[in-house]
Amino acid sequence: MIEKTDLQHRLSTATHSRGVKEVEAVLRGAVDFNKEAENRATQLSPGENLVVADIACGGGNWLQQMVQALPGHLEASGFPGVQVKGIGLDLNPLGTPESENVVFVKGDATHMTEIGDASVDIGVSFFGGHYVEDMLAALVSSHRILKPGGTFYWVVPPEFVSSPGIDKILAATPNSEKWFELKNMGWNDTAPLIVCKRSTDPQETFPGFPY
Repeated sequence: MIEKTDLQHRLSTATHSRGVKEVEAVLRGAVDFNKEAENRATQLSPGENLVVADIACGGGNWLQQMVQALPGHLEASGFPGVQVKGIGLDLNPLGTPESENVVFVKGDATHMTEIGDASVDIGVSFFGGHYVEDMLAALVSSHRILKPGGTFYWVVPPEFVSSPGIDKILAATPNSEKWFELKNMGWNDTAPLIVCKRSTDPQETFPGFPY
């Protein structure tokens, strides 16, 4: 079990100040958040907000910048009036000021109990996965917080997928391809991106791992 201490004390200063450009450089085209937001906008009910969650958010710079940028992009893409809200979760948020559309909560990335069921359109965790106590529980939690049709991206070190055996666990989980995808972002032969996908059917939820 990993001791619950201040996440940021274990991370580099560069991680504290990550913004959209830094994150895009890491993802190298594997994820296009503008396209993801467009896809989600087509599935929103009238008056429903598009909600982005950043788990193990650190200073929250990426979240703040994304929430500010997405409405303009969506309007230019034919989705005017979409309100974008952000929620950042960390064991000890670094104190980036909240805004009208962004809130930060103190919480644990394993269970994310501070975030409601089916409340998030796009979820991300940039190198937060190797700090959770139970990665399988965190993947289940990812599905719990997603709205139908939502997607959660866990960006992890390349060795993290193979060394705890996430790839083997998914391979042994019935119908795992419906719920998960491993993506290679070109760092080496392993996949450092774990994608959690929730069905568009509101009645269909991830049943959990049979272990």
